[in-house]
Amino acid sequence: MHSLARLLLALMMVGMATIGQAAPLLHGVVEVAGKLVPLPPGRWLPVGEAIERHGEAVFATRALARIEAGAVEAVAIIRTNLSPRPPAFTGPSDCARGDIHLAHVAYDTDSDGLCLFINHVVLSEDVAGPPVWLAARETLAALGAVVTDTWLAVGIRARTSRHAIDVRYYFAPPDFRSALPARGWSDNRWSPARAQADADRRASIRRLGVWALWAREAVELGLRGEIPEEALPPAPWDGPDIAARLVALRVGKLDRLLAAGQIGEGEYRRQRRQLEEVGIDPEASALPLWQRGIWKWLSHGVASAAESLGVAYLVIGSLWPTLGFGALLEGAAPVGSYLQRLLWSDTIAAEAVSPTAPRDFAEIGLKN
Repeated sequence: MHSLARLLLALMMVGMATIGQAAPLLHGVVEVAGKLVPLPPGRWLPVGEAIERHGEAVFATRALARIEAGAVEAVAIIRTNLSPRPPAFTGPSDCARGDIHLAHVAYDTDSDGLCLFINHVVLSEDVAGPPVWLAARETLAALGAVVTDTWLAVGIRARTSRHAIDVRYYFAPPDFRSALPARGWSDNRWSPARAQADADRRASIRRLGVWALWAREAVELGLRGEIPEEALPPAPWDGPDIAARLVALRVGKLDRLLAAGQIGEGEYRRQRRQLEEVGIDPEASALPLWQRGIWKWLSHGVASAAESLGVAYLVIGSLWPTLGFGALLEGAAPVGSYLQRLLWSDTIAAEAVSPTAPRDFAEIGLKN
């Protein structure tokens, strides 16, 4: 009986080794559908692949895991478009939240965008997660790897007029090996309120914020097809001060620009001074996304109306006729736009079937 048990155990170990050897370990960068994605230091094992379809939009999805001492220390879930970039593929709603550790929009236009967020995610039986995560869980279970129930997630989404990529880096918290089981999302030890009340956890979140800034730049470069080795982010918890390393990297870029004559001394000193004053946390968006949208619409409308009235006044030369003419234009504009859409019905039909995608993808656990 004991010999049979030993034989079964040996066969199980061989099976686990085969799983681990089936896919080569990755270092530094992984390519997904022609885009390059930066990976923190360590050996990353591919643990899941899937094709996600949302209407006419098709996304390639991959999951990677970094396993150390029998436990999963990090997971990366990568999504990128296979079909033409959906017009609705804007920043995720998490980039506009005010109740998580960080929500930061670098830029957001009709043609391109870049944003990031940091949130804690708690695994739950009530949340199955996306298909690629289900595949990853099966692989990790077969390997016997320990999976923590609380993750610190860094989400980065970058897009151009043709391509888009959404990367979620999930890091096991520094205390995950000794922590008690999670108690939900809002009362979790890594919730914003509780993390800010603890010096060690607060420092970890601030450090992760700097890491997210570093990774954000690397993801943006990878979307465009090239990530220099010096742009690869370090591990968030290890090594010397990460903020000082990031500042040194950017100062080095400034030095090269100055030496090449691409910037002048004044601009160099201005940017150098900004870098020397950099804080740990990237600047968060001051207003929620819907408020920023309203403000943008109002300010654009006021500027446009002022420009039209100014030109009309120069032509007419009288205040009241100018105001009447301006009111007529403001009323005629939406009517003209509506009539144009009726005349161009083919365009409307094409828009109705153009690829679209949800703003948010399924999360691996509770995110609020």
